[in-house]
Amino acid sequence: MLTQKHEMKIDNMGNNIKKVLFFNPLKKIMIRGISVYSGEYEQLLRNKNVEVIVYELPLWFGKMPKAMQVFGFMFAQQVLLPIRALKVKPDLIFDAYNTYSILAALKFNYIFVIHDFIPFNNKLWFLKPGALYQKILHNLSKNFSKLHLCYINSRIINDKNAIIKKKYFILPNIVRSLGYHKVSNVEIENFIKAGRELDAICIVTISGSGKNKDFGGLVERLNNLNVPVYLVAFGFANNFCEEFNNVNVFSPGVVDSNLIGSVITNSDLFVFHSTSEGFGRPIIEALELKAKVICSDVSPSLDYINEEYLPNLYIYSLRDMNEFKYQFDKALRTPKRLIQSDSVLTYNDEDLFNEISRIIEA
Repeated sequence: MLTQKHEMKIDNMGNNIKKVLFFNPLKKIMIRGISVYSGEYEQLLRNKNVEVIVYELPLWFGKMPKAMQVFGFMFAQQVLLPIRALKVKPDLIFDAYNTYSILAALKFNYIFVIHDFIPFNNKLWFLKPGALYQKILHNLSKNFSKLHLCYINSRIINDKNAIIKKKYFILPNIVRSLGYHKVSNVEIENFIKAGRELDAICIVTISGSGKNKDFGGLVERLNNLNVPVYLVAFGFANNFCEEFNNVNVFSPGVVDSNLIGSVITNSDLFVFHSTSEGFGRPIIEALELKAKVICSDVSPSLDYINEEYLPNLYIYSLRDMNEFKYQFDKALRTPKRLIQSDSVLTYNDEDLFNEISRIIEA
């Protein structure tokens, strides 16, 4: 079961969900994280013949200054979303952005999904409008009978910032097969070729400039291996090439996701280093590509991985620098396990659709 244990009788599951209003304001602006997960929930409902109406913001919104984007998001959620809901009269509003619309939650069945508590990792979080906005809404959430609180994983409920509420649900993120294609990129191919010629270990990571990605911490761990490493780092906006002692890093900048899959498939290892994650989708994607994966122990997605894929997964603790080296050496020594199953995750679309239905029926 994906929910807390509670007694209920469910007949004709999902029959009450005919029309869903999806709040995915950054769908065309942020092609990662919550906007991607929301889009996949959206597709799941469409596949079940549910009418889905998406509330999204125009592309120019993403070009506004950051502060204006934060307050623009709040205005869209608190004012524009309930107006839209009154017009379309949905059976359900679905919102995976850690927050919800107060006015809409008073009148409509409303699922809001808490994806992470990353904004609260900073001790001065209360000085950031976006984090303060989340905290206020979290504290008020227990006052709305039509508002259904969902977490993406049980471990997130143990976070010190988790909402204390008697009734909640677990609604994991959807990770679909992305259908990676092998395509060519001369710069990346030349970089990997140079590494092969030097007998270096060729690694791929998906990282970025965010503090939780701790790219410097990853480079430090790779340097401590005392072996030549060629690292292709996706997730950065800029194209750059740098050398850090034993580690040569190449960032191709923004690329087509199909290319990422091709490079992961042809590398020796995929490394996902992070200090905190909402879900950790790249781990699932790399395993889906039948890669050997080394990752830190923080991603909620680790709790949902099919046992058949575990032999290709090597997990290290952030608290132990030596464990990274141990897992790295073990991954290089161990032959890649051939996987027969296409399903990386222990749940599927049907499970998640049924769970959405249970939330409404409960």
